[in-house]
Parts: sequence; structure tokens; C-alpha cells
Amino acid sequence: YAARFGGEPELLIRAPGRVNLMGRHVDHRGGYANVMAIGKETLIAAAPRADDKVTLANADNAAFSKREFAITAPPGSNLEDDWVNFVDSPGVTRSLQSAPGDWSHYARAALLRLQHEQPEQRLNGMDCIVLGNVPMGAGLSSSSALLVAFAQAAVALNGLEIEVSDFVDLCGEAEWFVGSRGGSMDHAAITTSRAGYITRMGFFPFRVD
Repeated sequence: YAARFGGEPELLIRAPGRVNLMGRHVDHRGGYANVMAIGKETLIAAAPRADDKVTLANADNAAFSKREFAITAPPGSNLEDDWVNFVDSPGVTRSLQSAPGDWSHYARAALLRLQHEQPEQRLNGMDCIVLGNVPMGAGLSSSSALLVAFAQAAVALNGLEIEVSDFVDLCGEAEWFVGSRGGSMDHAAITTSRAGYITRMGFFPFRVD
């Protein structure tokens, strides 16, 4: 972090991958799932900025180039709209199509969903460096781990007070920004799992037994 940005990070966030043992697709239908975290993880070292700019660097900079964005709606979209209308807007569609599959979309999704939820507070940006070993495309929620880690960093650095149940719902909805329309089970598993335990969680309403 010091080599990329100078100074020291203010926090270190860890978001593990997850496996779903039983209960697929209940998170958006209701019911119970049995999940657990794994020993693969996404790590983010971050420090706050005085503006709304987010600067991203990755330890694997050959595969994931440096990215920057502001916590503002893309041209052609309005963050004051209902969240579904916002993510369906032409501006968001063009933004995603201009860089298909780019890793920064997950960071932007998390920050924009939190800003949408907190319209009375302008969120500060952050400088981040990311390191992860959750295999991509292996069904272990590498993208959700990335999104949750950025959301946790933004919550901590901006002093937001959000209940766990609301946080996992916001993360699930944030991922709609990148085009998926699932629920929040992956994000809940990443957020609430404990070492050495299988977590039984229910949805509508969200609860952990």
C-alpha cells in the first residue's frame, strides 16, 4: 500500500469465499440455506480520501489494471431514481458495456448502492489495494467477496451505522448493478460465517440461527 499510495492504510478488510451446502436459490424465494466460508479470501487495505474519488490498485496488476472512479451516477442515469430504475438506466448499461467484466464494477456497485441508501451524506472516496485468492468462476463467490469487502470498507471509513441484515440486503442489491439479479445469500454467508461452523440462515426475513 505504501509503495502505491504513500503512507499507511487505515484499515484492512477480509472477505472470504463461500460454499453453499444446501438451499440453493432460497435467498430470493424464502427459506433456509446452509453455508460456510472457506480459507480463500479477498483482502483490501484502504484509507479515506477527502473527495469522492475511489482509486483501486491490485497486487496482481498484470491481470487487474489500476482503476479510478467518482461515487457519482454515470452520465445518462440518476442516482435519485429508485434503485431498480437506476441500474436499468441507459447510462448504467453504457458504462458496463464500455468495459465488460471489469473488476472495478464491483467496487463501484458497492459504493453507489451505499450512496443511494445515504442520500443525505456524501460518501468520501478511498485509496485501496486489493489482494485475493478466491478462484474466479469456481462457484465460490469471488465477485461477491470483492463487493462485500468494498462495502465494508466504505461503511467503516464513512462511519455509517447499518444493521447486518440491512447490510447484506444492500450488498445483494448492489450486485444488480453489474447485471446479475440474484439475492443476498452469498453476501450474507461472507459477512456472517464463523470459523469452524456451518451457518444456517433464513430469508424473508433474513435471520441467522
